[in-house]
Amino acid sequence: MEIEETLSQPQTDLSRTCAPSIDQCQLDYAAVRARILFGCYRKGDANDPETYTAAITAILAEYEPEVIQRVTDPRTGIPRQLKFMPNPAEVAEACDKSRVTIEAERKVVTLGYSWNGERWQKPKQHDHKG
Repeated sequence: MEIEETLSQPQTDLSRTCAPSIDQCQLDYAAVRARILFGCYRKGDANDPETYTAAITAILAEYEPEVIQRVTDPRTGIPRQLKFMPNPAEVAEACDKSRVTIEAERKVVTLGYSWNGERWQKPKQHDHKG
């Protein structure tokens, strides 16, 4: 009976649709960034806007803030790549790609490389002539 009751109720309560490990601050940030994402598009045509918004917010909330920011930023994320409002799968794909990129960037930084605004620069080699 519990499953039937859950299925019959709208799943727009983000506290129930997100993983238990996601805190309210993460949900709030994801909701704000989802609003920015949606604001980049003309009026959407989701069948149920409330459920759509909750779904996108729940997906965003599964990722760290840097991923959320990158995929919702009009300069670097979904608004720059997609002409129409994304579906939940497209948001998840963008987040996954962004997470991989961010992890690679962090690894490159630990190797001593730095970003000069256009490209990665190799670490300076010390000359050991003596």
